[in-house]
Amino acid sequence: MKKMIFAALLSVALCSPGFAQLRVQVSEATTMQSSFLTVRTELIDSDGKVLDSLEEQKQPTLPTASKQTMVTVTSDAKNISVYADDINRDPVVLVQVAKNKWLVPPGKCWVDVRAIDFDKNIYETTKIVVVGVGGRPSEPVANDYGVGQVSADTAPADKRTRAQVAEHHRQAGEFLYGRPSLKSVTNENYDDPGSNVFAWLNQQAAEMECPDPETCKQWATWRQKVGEAFQVSQETREYTRADWYKAFNEIAESLK
Repeated sequence: MKKMIFAALLSVALCSPGFAQLRVQVSEATTMQSSFLTVRTELIDSDGKVLDSLEEQKQPTLPTASKQTMVTVTSDAKNISVYADDINRDPVVLVQVAKNKWLVPPGKCWVDVRAIDFDKNIYETTKIVVVGVGGRPSEPVANDYGVGQVSADTAPADKRTRAQVAEHHRQAGEFLYGRPSLKSVTNENYDDPGSNVFAWLNQQAAEMECPDPETCKQWATWRQKVGEAFQVSQETREYTRADWYKAFNEIAESLK
């Protein structure tokens, strides 16, 4: 169970031109999240049968703070609706946290605001571009090899390219076991995509089409940071084939 608290706001007003009553404000909100730890104790006999169980709810964990973008709509209209989609026109889910306030997920989206009240003869609409701050997913990220969290923190928000990069890294792991063909992670044939996993990944990155130049730049930064994380990880352990497989899949899972 999670509890969210608004701690602070830094407001930047954006007024829709031509409308006297509809006002859309984009601000930065600090949210605080805390989780409640629930422990279940079971008494089990030698046959594995549960004789009794006790569920005890503990105190909430220490709250964690994160920055998020919030859209606030001010209008005299009775009915206000807010929709959003991304660059691919896929719907973006906005979390309504108050009567006229919505949280925007990380990444660029197009927010469509409509204020309607027939009794007051109000019908106003406006559309603005909002770049949501933040980056880490709300669910924990697997980070056994030190690459999952770095990947999650630095990857662009674009869903299409995230899915492609995730699939590339899943396939990179499969290549290590000859599925559908065998490739290695050694320094031999480092420039040959047909026999080297990293050369193949570089080839996929070069061929990937980004929705805009900024997203391409963000993926370049992502590759650099993940590469650095791999180097640090290899200083603390000697990678086996199984380790490489798990690390590639750790990256893939972080891009969900």
